[in-house]
Amino acid sequence: MPKAIELKLSVEQRAELEQMRDRHPKPYIRERAAALLKIAAGHSGREVALRGLYKARHPDTIYKWVRRYKEEGAKGLYIREGRGRKPAFSPSEAGRSKKGDTAYHPAGPAHLGTRANTMDIEELVKGEWMAQDQERNWNVAHVKATRNQLQARA
Repeated sequence: MPKAIELKLSVEQRAELEQMRDRHPKPYIRERAAALLKIAAGHSGREVALRGLYKARHPDTIYKWVRRYKEEGAKGLYIREGRGRKPAFSPSEAGRSKKGDTAYHPAGPAHLGTRANTMDIEELVKGEWMAQDQERNWNVAHVKATRNQLQARA
């Protein structure tokens, strides 16, 4: 049988975790601090994971919180940089384009939505969309000319 997880806290550490549990602005920090305090009070990791928190967690998650707290202290409770889903839109990448140097999107200007204020709409309309219209007009003219040539041969 595996050894039960233990967490021995000093008076300062306990006070810090209680303060984080009661007053921290981030809910996930409050939850993790509460779990650690329950582990320190003698509850098993499995019991805390399944019945000791507002939302049931996998026991390994609780063990990971305890391990990180032992290794890093209170800093170990925070979500690390680079974790989670990356943003679909980043203001730092607003000027970049997937197709050339101009602002391009296959859905047209409708994809801009409320972010239209961050882009220079006039430049977008005068530049890329006019070029696309010219290309479309050339394609239509080319198709018509080809059709006329085929009809003339027939």
